[in-house]
Order: sequence, then structure tokens, then C-alpha cells
Amino acid sequence: MQWGAVLAVAKAEWRSRWRGSLVIGLIFGLIGGCVMAIITVTQRTDSAFPRLVAAVHRPDAVTHVVGAQDALLQQVASLPGVEESWAPHIWVGRLDSGPLTYLSVMAGPGRPADLVRPVLLEGREPREGSPHEVLLSEDYARASGVSAGSTIDMTLLTGQQVARFGVGFGKPAGPRVRLHVVGIGRMPLWGSDAGTAIATPAFADRYVSSSAGHVSFLRLAPGDEPRRDFDRAFTALAAANPAPPELAELGPLQVRYPTATEDPLVAPVRRVLVAGLTMSAGVTAVAALLITTQALNRRHAQSLTAHRVEAALGMTRLERAVARTAAALPSAAVAGSTSTATGLAAGLLEPLGALRAFEPTPGYLPNPGIALIGGTSIALIHLALSGATAAAVLRSTPAGDATPRRGPWLPLVRRSPVLLAGLRMAWGPGQGRGTGMANQVLGLAAVVTLSVAVSTFSTSLDRLVSTPSRYGAPADISLMDAKAPDVARLATDARVAAIDVVSIGEVVLGGDMVRAYAYRPVSGAREVTVISGRRPAAADEVALGPRLADQLQARKRDGRLVVTLADGSTATLRVVGVITNQPTDASERLGASAVFSPSGLDRVAVTPPRQDARITAEPGQLEALRASMERNLEIYGAETPQEITTLDGLRPLLGFLTGVMASGVVVAVTHSLWQTRRRSRRATAVARALGFTPVRVGALRVTMAAALVAPALALGVPMGLGLGRLVWWEVATASGVEGDVLLPGAWVAAAAAAVLVASIVLPTAWTRREDRAVAAELRAE
Repeated sequence: MQWGAVLAVAKAEWRSRWRGSLVIGLIFGLIGGCVMAIITVTQRTDSAFPRLVAAVHRPDAVTHVVGAQDALLQQVASLPGVEESWAPHIWVGRLDSGPLTYLSVMAGPGRPADLVRPVLLEGREPREGSPHEVLLSEDYARASGVSAGSTIDMTLLTGQQVARFGVGFGKPAGPRVRLHVVGIGRMPLWGSDAGTAIATPAFADRYVSSSAGHVSFLRLAPGDEPRRDFDRAFTALAAANPAPPELAELGPLQVRYPTATEDPLVAPVRRVLVAGLTMSAGVTAVAALLITTQALNRRHAQSLTAHRVEAALGMTRLERAVARTAAALPSAAVAGSTSTATGLAAGLLEPLGALRAFEPTPGYLPNPGIALIGGTSIALIHLALSGATAAAVLRSTPAGDATPRRGPWLPLVRRSPVLLAGLRMAWGPGQGRGTGMANQVLGLAAVVTLSVAVSTFSTSLDRLVSTPSRYGAPADISLMDAKAPDVARLATDARVAAIDVVSIGEVVLGGDMVRAYAYRPVSGAREVTVISGRRPAAADEVALGPRLADQLQARKRDGRLVVTLADGSTATLRVVGVITNQPTDASERLGASAVFSPSGLDRVAVTPPRQDARITAEPGQLEALRASMERNLEIYGAETPQEITTLDGLRPLLGFLTGVMASGVVVAVTHSLWQTRRRSRRATAVARALGFTPVRVGALRVTMAAALVAPALALGVPMGLGLGRLVWWEVATASGVEGDVLLPGAWVAAAAAAVLVASIVLPTAWTRREDRAVAAELRAE
């Protein structure tokens, strides 16, 4: 290696071309920085939920012990596998003003430092000695417009009133309380177990007489075996301690494992977001490589005279390529530093979609590791591209073999010189530069596949989110603890289009405790999402939610399931359908419940079913109906299930991905046509010299473009439809809804037509420029 000559050439190359070199480095750094930013956001988005779980010290198991059952509470804390526990009291209060609304509060002494610690978003933690300071859940604060510094006036229910919550209890008989909200906190799915607010031990001491019971948060020993031991012991404890008659409405002792109820809600969205962001990072990276490679190819092709001089002076190809690589060191440094700075700036971007609500540290959160490693990689890739493109130019030859090879397609096209020459121009070796035709087709097909897959997924998601009948047809208004006089009055209200009385209870189905529903139409007809089969009509029939059907699939025998009755005996039920039902609260997963006939639920429920009413308002009457009901009835508006809300958060990302993929198709088509044009330039020049008219030359280029684009579309479109269908099925079924896909046929057809038209227009637009290059090409011969 003649290092002196190499350094001299590198210095000369830098002095003559430093501006262009820095521009190329800056562009590559910016696009590479976008890739680093996408990777940073991907990592932050994917890790948001696990980081929040770790930050709040989420318990491994949760159970409610209602009423004054302190001995049972101690037994739960002493079960095998339990390492640590906290059992605060629970209170329920009714707000003194505004719509009829209830608020739950938990408080108690002895909370461990590493168990149930919400992330503080606003304000501060309540002081231990203050009986009226509370930390409020983020979701409730957002829904009610409450912030740190607000006050909440409410009247507590007594424990006996809470036990009769489903059948009526009159006016709250507990003390009046004014709560001072001093902080807003965040936890995964706060409200399903931890109430709505966390108060202090001083609150517990003052209002213990109105407590409705305890919620026990448990930390289990690591590993699967301790959990199995705990589960067996808890099942035996629950069987030995049935709910007292006065507490029967609240149900038997049950345990909830957050890893089994919370994680599956978030997992599908995490997978989709990570896959989408990864695809966008990949497309952006490919675009960066294509743009930079094109620019470097042109730079090195302009130095052919210098290459000949250097070769005449005795420099080898390797030495000349190393010289060009050394000359690119400053631009590589610019590319690396620019991408590193962009990667660090990406710390301003919070998690995307619904996972933003699980971010434990909102605000600027850089990832120096990704930024530094990414910046170094960008710099090294820039150097490698500089050396590789220089070597490719040095290896290129000015001529290629234009003799047609015989193939199976030759007899079909030999009568058309234009078609024969066009196919030869597309698939022939050309001048030996650029990317091979097969690789170009496969690359373009890959981009088309991803674009069609994203469109298929996005179209199916839009249909799901905009069609409530696909996820349980949420009612306009849900009336809690519906009483017969209220239902009768509403049935005659002209503003009500339809009303169902819904019985809600618990059943032991296939050995698992399952929430169950039964619908009794009162007036009109509300829509129910029947995915397959039918609604149950007889007492021995049941319909399952999609998630529950998958869970119990192995326990079915000849289409039947075993149900355990309240007295411990068993019966068999015929599974007659799969139905998606509207969940009652945040603790219930979409598609994880069962639907019975009214007589069937009365027969198999292990807890006395409570009665709610689901109401559909006449068009334009919803607000008036709500205003007249909320003054003296506990009502809730149409609540979209959390699974659907979470999936809905994907739509901005999908819109972004659709744009990225469309841009990727444009770049890929343009780049592929440009490469093919370069490869066929000499053949075009020869065709003009042989007498081809401009029209025939234009036809040659159209044939060339069709030979590139048509196979890519033929491969990419069906593969994209299949990939989109597969991904949508997995996400939909994991979210508890039907997995059928809505194929974007019109969009795909229009996009494919646009690509074909562009592949015809672009070569035609290049005709005049090519004509000017004919003389130069022939002189080179």
C-alpha cells in the first residue's frame, strides 16, 4: 500500500469536492438521525408499560375481603408463596353535587415502600398525618376536570350499604367528607382494584367505622411454583370461607393476577406499534442508503479521468478506493454527529398511541446509548458506502453484451422488435452498473408488500373502531342497579329507542370464575354482536366471548362445558355461539365473559345477579335524556372498551406509516427505473442509431418499465394482503373481537394503477434527456 500516494489523492479529492462531500454527509446524517429517532421512540414506546409496572411496584396478586373479616384477611396474607402484603381499607362515597357519581377511596397503615406506589404526575404525596389529603387517579382527574388543589365533597356509605349496593340502600348514611386533592398519580389500569383515590392512615383511623372491607395487595415469591402453591391454597381457602349471607351480593373470595388481566390488554398494541415503527425505520434506512449510494456513485463517476491518471501512475484499484474513503472522513464525522444529535433530540418524543398513557416519566427522556451507537454506526456506514461505491465505479466497464439470450419468452416476442428490445433492455446485463434487475424487482415487491399490509391493517382497524356493533354495541346510557319502577318509566319515555335489563353475575365455568350476562328486552331491540352461532335461549345454553372461547377450548367436550352451581353440584351447558359483550368496568376484558338466557343465569350464578339497564336513545335525544336521568340515577355514558381505545391509539401511527410506505414505493419505483435507465443507456443509443423512431424508443422505455413494475406488483400485492390479514387476525383475536379482515381492494387497485402510470410517464419524461446522451454514448464506442 503506497500510503503517501493514497494520502495525497485523498487530500486532493477533499480540496476539490469538500462542499459536496459535506452536503452528502449532512443529508445522510439527517436521514440516519431519523432512523435513530424512530428506534428511540420504538424503544420508549415498547418499554413504557414494563417501566410503569416496575415504577409503581405492581402487586403480583390482588384480592378483596369485604366486611369485617379480619381473620380471613390474615389467612390470605399467610398463604404459601406470599412474601409481602398491604391490606388498606376501602370506602365508597357519593358526591354531594353534580350528577349522581360514586368515588372509592383506599387507605391504611403499613404500606411497604415497594408495593403500590403510583407515579406522581402533578402535585405531591398526601401527608401521613392529614386525614383529608388524597392522591387522585389520572383517569378520574381527566374525566372530572379535577386537578391538584381541588376539593371533593362526598358522603360515605356504610359497610352495610355497600353490601346492598345492587339492590338499593337509600341515602348514604356515613359521615360527610371534604377531600383535598394534593396530587395526581398514574398506575396501570387504576380503578379496577385500587379505588379512585389513595388517602392516608389518618383517614383510615378517622373513618374506619364506615369501611366496606379491605383490598389485599400481595407480593409473591419469584417463580411459577410459588404462584401455583399460592393459587391452590387460595382456592382451598375460598372454598372453606363462603361469603356470609349479608355479603352474598359482593360474591365469593376471588384473586386477580395483574399479569393475566393487564398485560394481555397491552401486549397486542405493543406488538403492532413496535412492528409498525420497525417497518418505518427499515424503509427510512433503505431510502437513506439509496439516496446516498446514488449521490456517491455520481461523484465517483465524475472522477473517471482522475482514476485513469492515478492508474497510469501505478496506483492499484484498492489504493484508489482507500483514497476516496479517506477523503470521506470529514463528511462521515458530520453524518455521525448529526445523527447522534437527532437521536438525542428524539428524547422529546413520548410513546406513541395508547401506550403514551403508561409512560412513567413524561417529558424529555433521551437514550444516549442508542444515539451514540447509532451515530458511530452511521459514520462507519458512510465510510463503507464511500469505499464500496468507489470500488464499484472502478470495476465497471464501458460496454456490455447486447446479444439477446434465448429463453422461454423469446418465441413470444421475437415478432415485435420493440417488445424484444424492451425486455432485453430491462433484463439484460447492460453496462454492468447499478443493481441487478431481479434484485430491483424483489426490493420493489418488498416495499409494495409492506405498504399493502399496512393499508389492510389500517382499513380493518378503522372499520372496528367506527362500528360499535363489532365490539359489543355499547349502550348510549348504562343505568346501574336498575329498579323496576325506573325501568318501567323509561320504557314509556318517548326519548328512549330501546332498553334491555341486563342481569350480571358470576359463574364457575369450566373450573374458572367468569362474569356472566343475561339480556331481557323491555322495549325496542338493541343490537348484540354475534360472531358465530346464536344467542342462548334455553336454560342449558351459553354463548362465550371470543377470548373466553379460546381459553376454554380444551375443556369443551362435544360442544359442552361443565358449570359448577352455587351448591357445589355440576351441570353441563351447550355452547351455541360466540358473542362479544359490552364489559361492565375496567377490570373485565373484552370478549372474556359469557352470555346466558335469563333463566339460565338464575340457575347457574354463584352470586345473586345484579340488574343494570342498557338504554339506546332516539336520534337527537341523548343529551336531554341524560340530563333528566343523572339527577337521581347512577348512569354512565357509552364507554368504549379499553381494548378498542388502546387499538384506536394506533391510528395516528398507521396514518404516518401509510405515508412512509407510499413514499417508499415512490422512491423505490423511481430508483429502480433510474437504475434500469442507466443500465440500458447504451442499448437505447444503439437503437436510435439503427433507426428507431422517438415513438419506438418511448415504447422501448414503457416496455422496460412494465417489465420491472408488473412483476413487483404481482408479487407484492397478494403477499401484502396475506401479511396484513395475518397480523390483523392476531391483534384482533388477542383483543377479544372477531378477526375477519376488510381488504382495501379499491385502494390497492388505485395505488397499483398509479404506480403503473408513473412507470410509463417517468421513462417518457426522460426521452429528451436521453436523446442528448446518444451522441456521447456512441462516441464512447
